[in-house]
This record gives sequence, C-alpha cells and structure tokens, in this order.
Amino acid sequence: MKVRDLIEKPVTVTTEASVQECAKLMKKNKTDFLIVLENNKAVGIITTTDIVYRSVSLGNLNLKARDIMSCPLIVVFPDTDIDEAMEAMKNHKIKRLVVIDEKGELKGIVKYI
Repeated sequence: MKVRDLIEKPVTVTTEASVQECAKLMKKNKTDFLIVLENNKAVGIITTTDIVYRSVSLGNLNLKARDIMSCPLIVVFPDTDIDEAMEAMKNHKIKRLVVIDEKGELKGIVKYI
C-alpha cells in the first residue's frame, strides 16, 4: 500500500494567520492541527499543544502562525510505501506526515494508524 491510498485533506493557514484565527479554524473544523503554508508550500504544522505552550501559557496571543509552528516538516511523497511512512513517524515521534509532490506542493497528510 502507498501513502496516496491514505491521504487526507488537511486544514491550512498562512504564516500570517493569528493564533486566534488558528484556534477558531481548529474548532470549526474539529481538528487538532493545521498545516502552515507560505507561497502555497507547506512550511510548518501547528497543533493545539503549540497554541497552548507557545502562546497561551506565555500570555502572548498576538503571535502569528509562523511564530508557533513546528518546522521543518517531515514529508513524504504519494508513492512512498506506507510501511516506510509509518517507520518515519515512529523514528521522528510524530503522528502526521505531510505529503508533497515533486514540486513541493501540498497533496495532503497521512496520520499514524
């Protein structure tokens, strides 16, 4: 099985989105993460943990997505074997991998199963 068989469409924001916008998008879309885009390229990921630890706990809600996102992203291609993708998640201790094409454009995400 290949990654392309399990790709899901993520909710995205730009690097300029405010922390409040990010939190509202997560709530509206019932998700615990967002993919951050810059010039239509995936450059980071924001989780609810990022919002709490990197913004709320510091009392700074004026931050932007670029300030709290985790990067660099660990990425795979649609043709990547799913076992290889799961091994990458295990090795990097992450729950999601961003899927990009050869041009670096976002195709989706694949979650740890």
